Amino acid sequence: TADPNAAGANAIGLLESTSRQGAMSRAHVLAITDANFKVIAVSPLSTGWQGRTLDSLVLGGQPLFMFGDRAGVMDVSIAGQDWFAAVSLTGDRRHATAVLVPQEAVFDSWRKSMSLNVTLFVLTAGVLIVILYAYFGQAARAQAADRIYLEAHQRIDMALVRGRCGLWDWDMVRGKMYWSRSMYDMLGYEPCDTMLSFGEVDEIIHPDDGDLFELANRIVEREIDHIDQVFRMRHADGQWVWMRARAQVSDPEAPEIQL
Repeated sequence: TADPNAAGANAIGLLESTSRQGAMSRAHVLAITDANFKVIAVSPLSTGWQGRTLDSLVLGGQPLFMFGDRAGVMDVSIAGQDWFAAVSLTGDRRHATAVLVPQEAVFDSWRKSMSLNVTLFVLTAGVLIVILYAYFGQAARAQAADRIYLEAHQRIDMALVRGRCGLWDWDMVRGKMYWSRSMYDMLGYEPCDTMLSFGEVDEIIHPDDGDLFELANRIVEREIDHIDQVFRMRHADGQWVWMRARAQVSDPEAPEIQL
């Protein structure tokens, strides 16, 4: 006769081997029962199910005990907790195998992944909100600065117009000049925001009142660092307008001279 203890030990070894090969977690329970669904082998043994009947442990699993594989995987209750359970019956219904796992263990990794995703989403959203806040704050400050600059520029232009004065910003190295709006108004030309070339300005200076090229060369050679000169400039209607220019080199030591 076969030794029941040896058979039970072999069954437990088979269940543990199956659990390892199937890469099942310790939360999975594998059980082998007799025809009365009495557990004759269980893995892990720590469940304490050995010698007990499944129908006394499992609530809501009657279709599993009646139909086996055909019942599929069912939601059952064990000790007040929700489990997934599946039962397979042998052809002569003398034995059955059962696989059970707590639903909490099944969804645990999903919950952790979902929690991580939600955390990352919240952090990303927080960073984006901070960036957007900083962007709109910077944009508002830039608009305020532009408005202040425009108002100051308009006040300066108004003062220059009222005082019949014009402003030059002469980049000696590049041969470009910026004229204030009042300068265009005094000479009757259409104001523009583009830089004027050296030659364009020299063309409207009276040839008898000095050479702009010679003046520029003296400044570049560091012979002089300021200008105080009277000359005539051609108005848009063709007449000559007397001008007095006073200028100072902004930084005599700079490699690029600005007048």
